[in-house]
Amino acid sequence: MGKGARQLAYRYSTIDLVDAGIDGNRAGSHSMGVNWYLTPYARLMTHYIHATCSVSRSEHPGGPGAGVLHAVLMRAQFDF
Repeated sequence: MGKGARQLAYRYSTIDLVDAGIDGNRAGSHSMGVNWYLTPYARLMTHYIHATCSVSRSEHPGGPGAGVLHAVLMRAQFDF
């Protein structure tokens, strides 16, 4: 029996909530991952996410600025 199949994944997503007098935020994230299909009924997934958020509102408690998030996600999926 083989070692299963591997799949590389990449995704970029963005949201812009600033429009027509609404002073919202902007955010974007990069997600990279590896999916390992052990069998047709079992899959292991590991993903890394790097996200940034731009706060443009001066009345925000922290004031204007930017925030950064780093996350590692792991999941096992089994089909019965």
